[in-house]
Amino acid sequence: MTPVFQTRLGVGGNCFQACVASVLNLALDDVPDFCNLYKDNWWNMFVDWLLMRGYTAVLVDARGKKYADWFGPGSVAIVTGESPRNSDLDHSIVVYCTNTGRKKHHDPAPCGGGISGPAKDIIFILPFVYGSSRPVM
Repeated sequence: MTPVFQTRLGVGGNCFQACVASVLNLALDDVPDFCNLYKDNWWNMFVDWLLMRGYTAVLVDARGKKYADWFGPGSVAIVTGESPRNSDLDHSIVVYCTNTGRKKHHDPAPCGGGISGPAKDIIFILPFVYGSSRPVM
């Protein structure tokens, strides 16, 4: 995981793009801004893009659950929740668990702050295994 920071904040921000770049150790410009480019079809476009690169994704609805319980040693995921800067917007961060079980996060917003309140969604990016089915949202 290589921390990448978003270049736009607020409405039209690109935190998710920065999180994907961070998880996959890519430059920000090497990852499409799925949420802003594809709006309602962002998940399908995201998964298709991952599949072309040998990855897939699993989306977990985290509402009502403690997202820290989903992480074991070595796991990395994109966690989305309410933005601490604007309660009308969602914000995404990267959460990872060290081999000793300690959880850390990378907030792509230069000002930091993580997410406010409980997580809404968790996205795990995983290597694609031939013969597995395409994930659904």
